[in-house]
Amino acid sequence: MEKYSELRTTNSELRTKEIMTPREAAEYLSIHVRTIYRLAKNRDIPCRKSG
Repeated sequence: MEKYSELRTTNSELRTKEIMTPREAAEYLSIHVRTIYRLAKNRDIPCRKSG
C-alpha cells in the first residue's frame, strides 16, 4: 500500500504534467495496468475519465 500512497504524494510534483495514463501510473508503481484500473474503481488512487 506504500506505493499507492506514493502516487498520491507525487501529485504536487506532477503539476507540469497533471495527468498520467493508466500505463504510465502502472510503470511508475511497477504494477500491472489492471491493478491501476482496480485501484481507480475502488477510489484508492485519484482518477478522472477523459473523452
